Amino acid sequence: MNFSALLWRLGQLNQYWKCEFSEGWPAAEKEHLQAARIFSRHGSSIESVKEHLQILRSSSTSEIEIIDFGAVSGVAPQTGTSTGIHRKVDLNTMIATTASSEKWGRMLLRIAQLKSGKINLELGTNLGIGLRYLVTGSHFLNQWISIEGDPNTANLARNAFSDSQQVTLITGRFSDVLPQVLEDNHDFGLVFIDGHHDGIATQKYADAIFGNMTSGGWMVLDDIRWSLSMKHAWEQVKTRPWVERWVDLGKMGILVVK
Repeated sequence: MNFSALLWRLGQLNQYWKCEFSEGWPAAEKEHLQAARIFSRHGSSIESVKEHLQILRSSSTSEIEIIDFGAVSGVAPQTGTSTGIHRKVDLNTMIATTASSEKWGRMLLRIAQLKSGKINLELGTNLGIGLRYLVTGSHFLNQWISIEGDPNTANLARNAFSDSQQVTLITGRFSDVLPQVLEDNHDFGLVFIDGHHDGIATQKYADAIFGNMTSGGWMVLDDIRWSLSMKHAWEQVKTRPWVERWVDLGKMGILVVK
């Protein structure tokens, strides 16, 4: 990350405490989200997540080679080519720096408790830690489809989810595999977009997916202040005609589909 990108992100940290609602939120849902925003910073560790992390760390490799198809810099993201950007990453460093923290993981768990449907979608499995929080918060009959571009990362996540019948992991670039997923699946109750991190691409994914969601379903965009591009995408998408209302939680934003 270049220096200007780092400074920009540091300047956004004070926004991570936001909890700003558009008009039209039912009082009960608003109160639930406000409470979740506060209490996501407290509580004991989640056992299912601890077990997931243990499986990841017990992997036979401490360093993995990943192919990054998304944005790889901060303020001016560079979208990877069709062949991706290859780099080696220490597994523990990857867990610490790219996976969902416990605070935001607990927020995802609560969101899943409030709104997950019979079938749900995630873009950007990574190591599956955020997905583990989502699955933990979902009803045990609810299903999750998750897409990850890098095969090595996807294999680690797939191994960690070997105990779950709720998860279907698909490996491939979003632009390659998402159209087929949308053709085969409809009525998503909850969608979590946490990959690519390019503002223009994020808008395209959101516009492609909303038509496959239930009325009143929630679309969660992560890292809306990861870069100027992502912040712009959030400001644009929340004004779409298919958005009934929204909430800005600082790091992530939620769109409610009409």
